[in-house]
Amino acid sequence: MIRSSIVYQVFEGSSDVWHRLVTTCNDAWLLQTWEFGEAKSKLGPWRVERGILLENEVCVGAVQTMIREVPFFNAGLAWINRGPVGPIQDYGRALRALEQYFCGERGLYLRIAPSRSFESLPNSEWEASGLNKTSVSGWASAAVDLAESEDALRKKLHSKWRNALVRAERSELEIRRAKNKYAFQAFLKGHSEHIASRGPGSGLETEFLAVLEDLLPLDRRPLCIAAYKDGDYLGGALIAQYGKTAEYLAGHNTLKGRVMNAGQSILWAAITYLKASGVDKFDLGGMDEKLTPPGIFRFKKRIGANPYRLMDEMEGFGPGLINKIIRWRVMSEKRRISGGNFD
Repeated sequence: MIRSSIVYQVFEGSSDVWHRLVTTCNDAWLLQTWEFGEAKSKLGPWRVERGILLENEVCVGAVQTMIREVPFFNAGLAWINRGPVGPIQDYGRALRALEQYFCGERGLYLRIAPSRSFESLPNSEWEASGLNKTSVSGWASAAVDLAESEDALRKKLHSKWRNALVRAERSELEIRRAKNKYAFQAFLKGHSEHIASRGPGSGLETEFLAVLEDLLPLDRRPLCIAAYKDGDYLGGALIAQYGKTAEYLAGHNTLKGRVMNAGQSILWAAITYLKASGVDKFDLGGMDEKLTPPGIFRFKKRIGANPYRLMDEMEGFGPGLINKIIRWRVMSEKRRISGGNFD
């Protein structure tokens, strides 16, 4: 296969430069930010590597890769989640550059969940990528377009969701918005209780959220929105912001909060606050009909956001038996998470 005209180069700059690289385009994702990679590497067996994609010595994209190498073997897993990002004109050639580097030069098994929408890559670019399609569907969610007026956004709410919001507004719940340690710790306490009651896999781990929040600079710490009634905590939401995009990370309600429709009040407060803050897009943080719990899926769908799905996962192969075993283990884990339901 002809080599790509795009070249991968290891990034050696600062976190500020990286932040500008990965958040200035429409395909920005939290998973490609510096702090997310650092948090993952601090808590797990991963090593983070960042790289830029050069075409004619001009940077056309950036990619953060989580790597898990096998000691004493020229093998391992390179995992790219929602990357590469940036003003890449030929995404297929960008993927080919990653295959050349991680598989050809490093001898790793490469797994990519691309950052582009399902419909965006022509067949010619698929073929030029040097990667194989997998049976694992891409990330699915929905995003609120905050360029629309507040009235237009409210009209998009499903009637049942809007009626619940009206009841919450009549109850005069107290809504608190903050980006400080006190608010974060209050959220984390409620989130920890939520995870304990629902079991593993019911949300992002509290330890990861704590490390991520600690790594973020003051101006980019997550937004905490909480609802109270007569001093009682009813629930909260944690929202990250990167560039002009905000993303729902986690949320929970107490039993009293569910009765009083605190969830609707919290999410609507998030939408109006982010819009007033100049954010362009609010991603609901996952809305997959097969993987999202039915109640949460229905709650998010009724907000009236624009649904989307990213491209299916792709893979490239380094040589050797060890990489074949790694691929088998990756696929086994994917089946476990999805309940065996691959599209």
